[in-house]
Amino acid sequence: MKKYKLTSTFSLLALFIGSILSEENGVIAVTTKAKGNVSHRAWNSEDYINLLPAKSLNDGDHIQTGDDGFGALVYLDDKSMIKIKENTNFDVMGTKNQGQISKRIKISNGTVKASIQKGTKGGFVIETPTSVATVKGTEFWFVTSSEGDQVFGLEGIVELKNIISDEIVMVGIDETGTSLKTGEINVTTTDPSNIPTEDENQEINKFEIQFEGPNGDQKTMKIRYR
Repeated sequence: MKKYKLTSTFSLLALFIGSILSEENGVIAVTTKAKGNVSHRAWNSEDYINLLPAKSLNDGDHIQTGDDGFGALVYLDDKSMIKIKENTNFDVMGTKNQGQISKRIKISNGTVKASIQKGTKGGFVIETPTSVATVKGTEFWFVTSSEGDQVFGLEGIVELKNIISDEIVMVGIDETGTSLKTGEINVTTTDPSNIPTEDENQEINKFEIQFEGPNGDQKTMKIRYR
């Protein structure tokens, strides 16, 4: 399986951006990819617009993809990444505290891949109507549908809780956690054919972020990533 790798330049710039934007109201992440049908709704709006790379995301913003949509975002504090596959709807959420972001997404349907940096102090949580997945430093696919949720463990450990039965299981590498709306929850060995796939090429991409400096002057930052 291909890995989504950031260049060292982007890693340094992401940290710098985080320090710049840390005091702005609610800004917690930035998009790095948006292809096909991908739209965005700001937390304080009812209107959807096309989502583009280099879009700053605030706590409570909503992202949705259509049949051919694909997107990706990076949190500003530690470069933890979320990839978004087609037909997915979720809210991007995060609470900032002393330079760290407690990351959370609320997803109603669809498929995402989470790559959470080891040592992340804020933690990362995925919430659905059926389950809560909690992680620190891991990589996994998360799929939610009308029947329930599935976690495909790639690295580290995911704590998966069924909110109907309150039962909790731990999902490790090469394991699949299933949490159903009936309250059932279990862990099995992953069938590789069931793991979602990545179809994106790992070409070098470039974009620019505009921000306001401490003196009110407008600045532009150029970013390269894979």
